[in-house]
Amino acid sequence: MRPPAVAFLLVACFASAASARQTPDSTFEAAYLAWDRGDYVPALEGFARVLQAEDGDRFFERIALITGELHPTLELTTDGRAARVSPDGRYVAYETGEDGERRLRIVPIAPGELKASEVEVDGTGLVFSPAGGRAAYMQVPETTEMARTRSEMERVLRARDRAAYFRLRDELRYRSAKEARIVVRELESGRERELDKGDLLVISLAWSTDGSTVYAVAAAEGTTTSRIYALSPSREPVAVTEGEGSRTEPIAVPGGRYLVYRIVDQSPIPQAPGAERARVASGAEEQGDRIAILDLRTGTERTFPGEAPTVAANGSAVAWLVNEACDAAVAGCAGRVQRIEVLRLPRSGSDTAGEPVTVAEGGRIARPTLSPDGERVAYQRMLREDWEVFVTSTRGTNRGVETRVTHDIQHDLFPRFLSPTELLVIKGEGRHRRSYLYDLVTGEERRLFHNNTGRTIAPEYEGDVSAD
Repeated sequence: MRPPAVAFLLVACFASAASARQTPDSTFEAAYLAWDRGDYVPALEGFARVLQAEDGDRFFERIALITGELHPTLELTTDGRAARVSPDGRYVAYETGEDGERRLRIVPIAPGELKASEVEVDGTGLVFSPAGGRAAYMQVPETTEMARTRSEMERVLRARDRAAYFRLRDELRYRSAKEARIVVRELESGRERELDKGDLLVISLAWSTDGSTVYAVAAAEGTTTSRIYALSPSREPVAVTEGEGSRTEPIAVPGGRYLVYRIVDQSPIPQAPGAERARVASGAEEQGDRIAILDLRTGTERTFPGEAPTVAANGSAVAWLVNEACDAAVAGCAGRVQRIEVLRLPRSGSDTAGEPVTVAEGGRIARPTLSPDGERVAYQRMLREDWEVFVTSTRGTNRGVETRVTHDIQHDLFPRFLSPTELLVIKGEGRHRRSYLYDLVTGEERRLFHNNTGRTIAPEYEGDVSAD
């Protein structure tokens, strides 16, 4: 019986020696490979052993990024859309439910935790005041006509009558814009007051930068052209824009002097049942999408061909995308030519804005976004069939000199500056999108969130960022 005992002792010694040779590095590597194969349980067990090792802290960030969650994540809802963060970072708002039963939820938050129970109100289209403490939203009371329209929509949907469904949907949108009440809510106390909108059909809201005025994109009953109105609880709405074409999507420029918005030929206002879809005001000619910059001090409006306006957080500049037809016979023309233009805005005194300059052009370009200080612009550029993110300076000797930020076979989309040197980018297809943070100084790439459930997908569809 001696040989088996010797064999047992030898095996035990070898196993003990192998165990002694196991280091955090080798354990981490084995766990990483297990995770990559999809063997999540042994992978997580291995990661846990690494973190429990004497010098395991040095693996913390790498393991957190692999398993999905480096930064603490707090789930607010399993059914939400149109998420917004208040400028002071104290509240999050989102919408939940379907049309007709859509509700607004306002959630007080603190870093990493909920501060109190959420507040739920009937409404849609909430916008936080930049001055903090208040929010405005549209409250749409359910009328008998609207309830009847919803019931009819359900019937034609079951019958698969698409034409009837879309007709009824447009009718419901018209009645919602007509019946909407504009409400300003004090976030701390919950007190609310209604602003006078007269007979306007309102589709969206925006605040002035000092929080003193609520702007509404609206049209008077029976008209086809949307304008931007200033609303007040004590006086009738005042139109702040005029002229041909529909004004929409206002952005108040920090500093309070300028209002930026789009002018479009296609009216965004829902039309009354039976009315034809309006494109331009009667007698006007289509001019294509334009960007407008209104000087609120002088009332002067300047317009430029373009779309997708973006404003620097310090109010120093505005940028937009120009998308023009080109001669197909010209070399390099694929039917359209695109470029990004930037206009510097004087923030004080009587100076007026100069002329826009081109900072990027050629190929397919999309989604320009200015840095908070207005010194850089980031944008998507299509490289054959893949969107990548680039940045360039908006002035100086490096103006127009592109720097490629992303290098991935997947799409890199929706760039957004968090600081003058930090850029948030969404990577991947719709059902695989993840958030990445790029340091424009060091070139470091860091994944902010994937998922922490071991699932292979992490769909991120929309989001917002607090001002800080």
